Amino acid sequence: VSGINTTINSSGFEDRTYLWYLSCRDQAGNQNSSETRTLTVDTTGPNIQINAPTEGGTFGYNVRIQTEITDLLSNVDSAWYFVYNNSDANQELANGSLNSSSSWDSNWDSSGYPGVYWTILLSVYANDSLGNIENRNISFYIDNSQPVIQFINPTGALDYYNSNFSLNVIVQDNSFNYTYYNITKGGSLIQSNTTVFGPDVEHIWGDLIDVTGNEDGIYNLSVYAQDVVSNEITTS
Repeated sequence: VSGINTTINSSGFEDRTYLWYLSCRDQAGNQNSSETRTLTVDTTGPNIQINAPTEGGTFGYNVRIQTEITDLLSNVDSAWYFVYNNSDANQELANGSLNSSSSWDSNWDSSGYPGVYWTILLSVYANDSLGNIENRNISFYIDNSQPVIQFINPTGALDYYNSNFSLNVIVQDNSFNYTYYNITKGGSLIQSNTTVFGPDVEHIWGDLIDVTGNEDGIYNLSVYAQDVVSNEITTS
């Protein structure tokens, strides 16, 4: 007897590799068995782990996309990604393929969006050789904008003082790192201060400037600010 087909419903099977063989017995009690073969049930897509960028992190310009994509039962067939402006899901910023020759990694050059501070959605997909698809998403921030420095006092023009006064200089950024100021005269440092930021988006320099004992002349106030992705600005 040959050419007999049967169907095995694997819907109740766990994803793993099984051993199977065929055994036949005739009416006279003669019995024989086939060789043992393997059957792999795989209904799940590849495992995707996104190592970079990190969830909730802040990045700028060239963003490294690092993933680990594996499938224990079937081969990973292909992988790809999409980058969206999370504030507008219809705005696709980039897309590309991931492949094993580059360790499932890629780069997104965001320099085409200067001056922006956006929440970004990175969506990574992968499918195996059986067509099972998996997806992982993470959100992070892109900061391609310089900090902003506003002089209130002094105004930024040539101001004159004959008594002590307080600075009023506003420094703003969406992802502050630190800011400092220097007051110099003829290359000599007269006064300075530095502060490192936490989650704040604004710092106001309000230090008292004591002019007692200082020579008459022109002094230069220089304020510097940098954010966590090294966007920086110096204003005097």
